Amino acid sequence: MHCPYCKSRSVYEHGVKQKGRQPYFCEACQRLFTHKRGVKGIWLGGLLGLLGLLGLLGLSPLILNWSLWIILGSAVGGESVDTIVVLGRGPEQNGERALAAAQLWNQGRASQVFISGMTDAPVMIKLIQEMGVPEDRIGGERCSQSTWENGLFSAILLSSRKSQRILLVTDEAHMARAALVFRGFGFEVVPYPTDSGFSLKQAQRILRESVGLITYSTSGKLRPAKADQAWRIKAEANYKIKEWNCSLSNR
Repeated sequence: MHCPYCKSRSVYEHGVKQKGRQPYFCEACQRLFTHKRGVKGIWLGGLLGLLGLLGLLGLSPLILNWSLWIILGSAVGGESVDTIVVLGRGPEQNGERALAAAQLWNQGRASQVFISGMTDAPVMIKLIQEMGVPEDRIGGERCSQSTWENGLFSAILLSSRKSQRILLVTDEAHMARAALVFRGFGFEVVPYPTDSGFSLKQAQRILRESVGLITYSTSGKLRPAKADQAWRIKAEANYKIKEWNCSLSNR
């Protein structure tokens, strides 16, 4: 804090706060003054505190892992599922995710692979085919532009295949939000996180996902929609699937 008279920073608290105002004394000009912390200062302090907490979470993969398993209540095992669902998250992760999906399919974890993501799905489908997974075992959608839309379009296009139990493949930072979204759309989720370990990029992803979890939670995207909303959402999605030719299914 600066002295309002001489602009010096050599000030200290001088007495007990009264009526919301804290008395200060400036050693430079030997003057006494009071200061009231305004609403803007309180808001800014709270924001900085929140960012500090999120930063701590972002720099601690161990905390992320604990939170992930507490939220999901399950761990990656060797059990079989109906479908391996892979979420697109940008071109730099396509190769790693395609490889994970191909390996899981070869292990017999599921009979089919489904890729979700507007720009990533066509690329990963081609990669998975090149890795030996038959073309008729791979499907996907190229409509979704967000995690919530990943869940929405996957739920609609997989409903005819009775794919309720899925093995969800995405990066570790994204897994908690993605799994909660897919659970909200009625899936039983077995998580298969990729990109584990600590790095600066991973810390940035965790920080971004911490904010994403808060945003999705407050907007209601982590829980099932009400009946009237669900009908409208499904109708709009079906229209988009038809108009945009979103389905990449080979069956």
